[in-house]
Amino acid sequence: MQQWSGPLPPPEAIERYEVAVSGAARAILEMAVKNNENRISLEQREMSIREGELVLDQRDMGIREFSEKLGLVLTCINRGYSV
Repeated sequence: MQQWSGPLPPPEAIERYEVAVSGAARAILEMAVKNNENRISLEQREMSIREGELVLDQRDMGIREFSEKLGLVLTCINRGYSV
């Protein structure tokens, strides 16, 4: 049994598949193309999710800063300072 890594078997193996089953080479290439397209799609979705998380993190940071400033103002008012 021969093993290989990567999206495609070596050309010699593809030739042997084609000899054994007519159309196998085309099927193998189409499968590799579909797998590559799927991988790219998943990577793009992952990037979109990460970008969305970054936006949420920035929004949370803004809310946190606003809350801290509001707390400071309310503390000053409660202690009788003019703001």
